[in-house]
Amino acid sequence: MKNYIDVDGLWDSGSPSIRLFTKFIPLIASSFALLFANQQARGDDVFPFPGNETLFDSQNVEGLNNHLRLSFALYTPSTPANPSGVYIGARIFVVNANGGAQAQCAPDIPDFNGNGDFPFIFGQQDGNTTVAFWKNDGSLTVWCYNSAGKLISSVHYGPFSNAHLASLRFTQSGNIALHWQSGANADSSSHIAWLIGEYGQIITINGPYGPYLNTSFLEILDQKNDNQQWTWRSPPVFTSSSCTTFVWTFKGPNTAGHYVSVVTASLGPL
Repeated sequence: MKNYIDVDGLWDSGSPSIRLFTKFIPLIASSFALLFANQQARGDDVFPFPGNETLFDSQNVEGLNNHLRLSFALYTPSTPANPSGVYIGARIFVVNANGGAQAQCAPDIPDFNGNGDFPFIFGQQDGNTTVAFWKNDGSLTVWCYNSAGKLISSVHYGPFSNAHLASLRFTQSGNIALHWQSGANADSSSHIAWLIGEYGQIITINGPYGPYLNTSFLEILDQKNDNQQWTWRSPPVFTSSSCTTFVWTFKGPNTAGHYVSVVTASLGPL
């Protein structure tokens, strides 16, 4: 059994997880500093860590303030019937640019879907940490911790009888972009885009748009400064000789939460 944290790609934001083979022990500032110091001294991709029994999944997110958010999965103690334990939630630590533990976020993240799903995590420029839970019932909960790890806001949306959450992602600025869809089929559904701030507050609501005759909904893209780009295709079945792609670009929301302008373009057929 490996007795270390494997951190291939730790500093790569695209790395989905770190595998930690250990019993969970409380992590304090000195232990974090020691782990990072060992990494720098050895120049390889492992941190020594005691224990070898329980499997932990961990995700890392480098915040806009260059502080790392590490989220460790929490399990019940190992038993003969359940050698890996039972997942009960996650714990987030904030690590500063010098490798020291700045804060432990409290309360811990619950097992909100009952199946070990991890939340979406983003480190804000002001030192806050935003966490979004996308629940199986189609609802959304947003928590925000301050730089000291204290929970300072909690907001819940849904579930809604006439819409379900189709996608969730953080924008470059640390806001949350939500795409709500009225039905199971995107082409026959109406679509609404929400932009939510770091505390879970609604910044703007864009839509509903669609459905449109003989037109397929493609996607909503996030652009710099929280601009949105919506794309549609007509007819729905793609052929380069007959299809037209429609692109709507909504320019950044103002302080009142409204997009100030929209630019439309038609591409094709070729």
